[in-house]
Amino acid sequence: MNEPALALEARTARAVYQATGGESVVQALIKLLPAGRGAPRLPLHVTILIERGPGMAQEGRLEAVVQAVRAALDVLAPTDWVSIATYGDRGKLVLSAEALGDGLKARRLLGFLDAQQVGEGAALLAGMKAMAEDVAARPGAAWARRVLLFTASPSTPAVVLQEGDVEVLARGWAEAGVGIAVFGLGAAWNASFLTRLADVARGSVRHVARLAELAPLVRAELAEPLVLADVRLRMRFARGVRLRRFMQVFPAVAHWLPLQPSDREAVARVGELSGDRPSYLLAELVIPRQAPNTLRLATIEAIFTSASGRQGSAPPVDLVVAFGPEASGSTPEAARQEEAFQAYALVERALEARRAQQPERARTFLANARPLAGDRPLARPLDEALGALTGGLPFTDTMAIGLLMAARHPDERS
Repeated sequence: MNEPALALEARTARAVYQATGGESVVQALIKLLPAGRGAPRLPLHVTILIERGPGMAQEGRLEAVVQAVRAALDVLAPTDWVSIATYGDRGKLVLSAEALGDGLKARRLLGFLDAQQVGEGAALLAGMKAMAEDVAARPGAAWARRVLLFTASPSTPAVVLQEGDVEVLARGWAEAGVGIAVFGLGAAWNASFLTRLADVARGSVRHVARLAELAPLVRAELAEPLVLADVRLRMRFARGVRLRRFMQVFPAVAHWLPLQPSDREAVARVGELSGDRPSYLLAELVIPRQAPNTLRLATIEAIFTSASGRQGSAPPVDLVVAFGPEASGSTPEAARQEEAFQAYALVERALEARRAQQPERARTFLANARPLAGDRPLARPLDEALGALTGGLPFTDTMAIGLLMAARHPDERS
């Protein structure tokens, strides 16, 4: 099998930006795509974390989670590692990390979750602490490590107070290469916080409105052919250029906070990359006053580890921008990604206004997002929410979560 390489592209959203008497903001679209047919898949270390709070006890949700996880284990290799934990008021490790083998042990222990005494609450921090030692176990240098979190209960005031500690723990895991994939069942789970947690952990978040959707979503999470581990993007900026914002825009929109060791350098952890699809990142750079000229804004390189444990890198690319008397239009590819992020940011602000009980403010943000949605799947939930707000009808939890998920996956059709 061939060792995969990594193709790295970076270009500004516009061919020409207008030279002004003040600072300019330049958007740069960065594309990462593993190259090489037949690249070996990364082995997986999967930790299953299942909430046992009051929300999970409704409508057969716990049973649906158990069935979905059992079925999803079929996509793993016998040499992949699996561990299982559950939590309520307390956390409990049910299965320590070990090779899946024939899967019989993991499936049997999933069937006895009801017998595990963990209390009536939904304290995520307790669950994460219970499995922290297992998550830290590293079978080898080039493994993809995932926590699959299944949750359905709203946060209590006591749990909200723990959110900062949860984020700190998740950020440490992310730096060690552990991502968190959230599966939220129903409409009462804390989508706002858990979406932010997924961003911190370079993970994913999915809303499970119907239990029949759960098994395919979990299988898809585990079946994705990840071929590169510990992908990191290093950006070195020209003098006077600074990074204002950095985010992923495909396969999902996500806010990322790169490490910035100096004013002229930033490092973003991308995590693992699939061999089936590219990853698009959008950087916003602030440029000091420029006369008409051509300027190198940054040099960008990407480093990674392949499944064999070998480290590699993509050839560095220079990000160059031209300044002239008038700005040109954005390229179609960049414009579409910019619009996706802008729509997502407006939806987030609308949901913040909703939580603050400011319906008119929420309606304004959603109305501004509507032209950006165009013909994307986000258009429908936006129209439904705008119709409710305009007509004085309830802007429900179900509407809010549907909006957030559609904005986060702008090009994904159900």
